[in-house]
Amino acid sequence: MSRRVAWVFAYVVFLLLELLVVYLDLPLRTTLMEIYLLLWFFAGLLFGRGVGRVASLVFYMLGALASGVVVYSLGYLYRFMVPPLYPKPIYGVPSPLDVPVYVAGFYVWWRIQCVAKRWGGELSCPRQRRISQS
Repeated sequence: MSRRVAWVFAYVVFLLLELLVVYLDLPLRTTLMEIYLLLWFFAGLLFGRGVGRVASLVFYMLGALASGVVVYSLGYLYRFMVPPLYPKPIYGVPSPLDVPVYVAGFYVWWRIQCVAKRWGGELSCPRQRRISQS
């Protein structure tokens, strides 16, 4: 299992635990949220070696901020066009109709994070190969 897959898996597990704790109103809410934020913040350190770790962390955070801007700005426009599924919005829990906005945000995050490869980061974005027609 690659590092990226392991971190994405841990990220999703902690997010689901946080949602479960909030839903059940358990006293672990702040502890799990702190672990979740630390996991999110330091995940970029694992995508490189030496100076590449710092570059990975910087571009990881820049990508996360840029994707947040994309999701936040597109979310309002998208919500005008597509009505919510639920009568009362549940904040922090996206509906299945929000998938295009989150895919756009993830794509921005991924492309910015791949720039760290130039400074020794471990992630690289494969370029699309053009198939020549004979």
